[in-house]
Amino acid sequence: MGTIKSVVFIFFLLMSSVVFGQTTFISGSIKDEKKNPVISASVVLKDTSGNVISYTFSDEKGGYKLQVDSLGKYVISVTSLGYDRKEILINTQNMPAPLDINMQTNSVILEEVKIKTTHPIEQKGDTIIFDAKSFAQGNEQVVEDLLKKIPGISVRADGVIKVGNKEVEKVMVGGDDFFDKVIGC
Repeated sequence: MGTIKSVVFIFFLLMSSVVFGQTTFISGSIKDEKKNPVISASVVLKDTSGNVISYTFSDEKGGYKLQVDSLGKYVISVTSLGYDRKEILINTQNMPAPLDINMQTNSVILEEVKIKTTHPIEQKGDTIIFDAKSFAQGNEQVVEDLLKKIPGISVRADGVIKVGNKEVEKVMVGGDDFFDKVIGC
């Protein structure tokens, strides 16, 4: 008889933890007006004061799933690039399951787009100008390390710098002769 009491006690102990746990899942799908899934939409669950409770991103089918630990009123905010923000006030006590959300596309017309580029290598007459920042990786200890990363430049063991098969006569840094500055120090 003691075994039956133990089993009943354990059963009620386990059931009480299930009854007191108020974890609720809010799930559904996010689609556009053509019923296509909205992928990687940001889905944020907030309380009515605006505090973030939970968040997720929609999957490749537009599906999402949020977890909330207590019943009550919440706001679901959904955002995605190219769509209007959607905010829905919900009450988890009488909420439809699943909660599907329809998004409206939002087009942005750009007046002007300017693309500014810099060229890491320029040639002006017999001078080749290299933008060292374009080739630096941050682990260079001496100038030779940087020069070895520039395409077409080789540095021999004796320190001679070559571009292709031609020896470099002068290295200028910021308009000043680099070797003249080093020797003149």
